[in-house]
Amino acid sequence: MSMVTYTVWYVLPYIEVRFQSADTVDLLSFSGYNAKVRVESWVFNVSHLVFLAASVLMYFFIAIGRSVFLWFYLFWLVLRVFMGVDIQTGLSGTLGSIIGLLDGAIIYMAYFSSVERYFGTDNV
Repeated sequence: MSMVTYTVWYVLPYIEVRFQSADTVDLLSFSGYNAKVRVESWVFNVSHLVFLAASVLMYFFIAIGRSVFLWFYLFWLVLRVFMGVDIQTGLSGTLGSIIGLLDGAIIYMAYFSSVERYFGTDNV
């Protein structure tokens, strides 16, 4: 579910602008204002692929997927602090919140629940 929600959230800006007023699109362009760190679009594309790969690995209980998923999440959690103002539509913000909740539940289950034992090193 997290993979599907993340993919929808990832493509949403490309679709959503077609249904927004010119003023809204202009406001959305201010995302990243006063950023300490500028992230190029190719980094987002690569990170989306990394997230999908880690999710697939976790689906099959491959231990490296769990580590990649956690480090991916922590990397973006820290980086977002330095990426400036974040302007989103209501739908995009809602999907982002849902993704955060799902990812938190996934990380909890992968490290602190009975599911954790399935991530043995023999699955690598």
